Amino acid sequence: MDDEELSKGIPKLDSTEFWYVNVKISILRAALELHVWDKVAGGTTRAEDMVSEEGWDPVGTTVLLDALCGMGLLCKDSRGYCLTPLSDFYLVKTKSTYMGDVRIAQLTWEHRGTLADAIRNGKRPIVKNWTDSEMEAVWAGHSIPCRLSPDRYMKYYEALWPALGFEKSKNIHVLDVACGTAAETLCLALQNPSSKIALQDRPRVLEEAARIAESLGVSSQVTYVPGDWEAVDFGGDYDVVLLGSIAHFYGPEGVTRLFSKARKALLPGGTAIVSGPLPDESRCTEEYPLVSAVWVYATSEEGTMYTFSEYRSLLEHARFENIELLEYKGNKYISARSQK
Repeated sequence: MDDEELSKGIPKLDSTEFWYVNVKISILRAALELHVWDKVAGGTTRAEDMVSEEGWDPVGTTVLLDALCGMGLLCKDSRGYCLTPLSDFYLVKTKSTYMGDVRIAQLTWEHRGTLADAIRNGKRPIVKNWTDSEMEAVWAGHSIPCRLSPDRYMKYYEALWPALGFEKSKNIHVLDVACGTAAETLCLALQNPSSKIALQDRPRVLEEAARIAESLGVSSQVTYVPGDWEAVDFGGDYDVVLLGSIAHFYGPEGVTRLFSKARKALLPGGTAIVSGPLPDESRCTEEYPLVSAVWVYATSEEGTMYTFSEYRSLLEHARFENIELLEYKGNKYISARSQK
């Protein structure tokens, strides 16, 4: 087969775009590590002044700052470099809306190319276990978009609880484990003034959740359980325990402990809801959960993305029954009843 015949069946590959995206990622990571936006916000607006203060390479400093201008994350005026509305809002560390910790964690999860080494030798997490307390600020940062625009999240989840089999008017007591933004349960509180919500997560994450609850006017319905889920007392007599993006960070034994602790917190016949990306049973067709599984592998000691059948087996082992797979706006939820 000659080159002309081969060319007719060549799949399109935009290698330039692939390279370009990776260069931009490296630029953003370097700028975050160098705290460029903090320096500009603090009045160091010229490249030569940064070089003088920090001892950086003059050429590298200039090309980095100029590239950030091209990316819309800096601009220039007569005084030198200045912040854009986006970088001023999200990338200055002294602002309450700072998301730099989140971005640097997202960009450095693989520790500059050591995923292959982890696969060779099985040593993980590669850098940090994302369930450790030192990642608390990162998880808290994930809540900022919801804090800034809670109505958008409430609208997204407005039909969730009926889809999960719960009436909006029903008096319901819910524990939200590893709650993060708590958007799902705070939406329930907003819709149903008789509902009571207990939010469990690390203290800094709960601070953000409390701000969201206050902005929605549902603070009186919410209580807080701060700390590591394995160490804290959940309490009891809940109608529902919601387990969000947490189970996949643990191996089967850890997931069983989580499910068993959730069951003990429920009233007899209460419901556990497990949410999160679920791969298809053959693990070959749905991209997002399969790609996410690589990230979970690298950021946890034993975690993985479980399929529905694997979760069902673990839930049955923890004495749950009536296990169903539900869907809401393309997101998968597993509903399971505690045995009476």
